[in-house]
Amino acid sequence: MSPRSWCFRLNDILQASQKIVSHTQDMDYRQFCPNDRHVDAVLHNLTAVGEVSRSIPDEIKIRYPHVAWDEMRDMRNVVIHEYFGVDLSVVWQTVQEDLPKLIKQVKEILDESDPSS
Repeated sequence: MSPRSWCFRLNDILQASQKIVSHTQDMDYRQFCPNDRHVDAVLHNLTAVGEVSRSIPDEIKIRYPHVAWDEMRDMRNVVIHEYFGVDLSVVWQTVQEDLPKLIKQVKEILDESDPSS
């Protein structure tokens, strides 16, 4: 896979993560849970993040071990396989605590990467 390809995939992770933040801004947990549209949008984008993370080359994952590559994949698996049994408190915690850090990390990787090389 060319560097350009994995940079595009990292950008997909960034965009999906930013959509999640957008869908949940100005909300608290009590407002989030009963709001099916927001829950569905967040779960869809978490699935996308996890799916895309699976296609990031191992050499990139090794170069950036501080990024939660396995956790992204694992969250996707939970969302996909648990269907209606997804624990929204875990999802909310992920959105509030993990996504801001992930967004920052992905931006840093993209900033130091040259997609044309």
